[in-house]
Amino acid sequence: MSGQHTPGPWWTTGSGVRDRGGYICHTNPAQRYEGQDDRFAKETAERAANKLLIAAAPHLLEATEAYLQAQDALDNRELQGPNAEDYCVLLRRRNAARDDLDAAISKAISGFSLTAQQLIDSHRTGDAALGSVAKAVGSTS
Repeated sequence: MSGQHTPGPWWTTGSGVRDRGGYICHTNPAQRYEGQDDRFAKETAERAANKLLIAAAPHLLEATEAYLQAQDALDNRELQGPNAEDYCVLLRRRNAARDDLDAAISKAISGFSLTAQQLIDSHRTGDAALGSVAKAVGSTS
């Protein structure tokens, strides 16, 4: 594969994940069928979680690469000889990279929690609750 991914930041919307130039991916809303309220709620929550993970992908990649580079610098310090950076500087750089990686992971998995009944009610009332959730989730970028 010779292409590169679309640069971040990416954010979620009610219908998918996008960047400044347009949509990265679209997600169709879960279909609600009579008597399948639990399935509807589960699919809706799962699709929202998937959108969060997709939107966080550029930050996760960048943070992981920075952490691995900082850890490699610490691991290879002895091989660098007398011109090696001070250990404390390398340790601070690695710890800062780890904090950024933790933040990226938190962003990817920090969803929202709605009960099945809240999802069903929002569907019946014109999606007002889900609209609020979409705004909140979209603002996590």
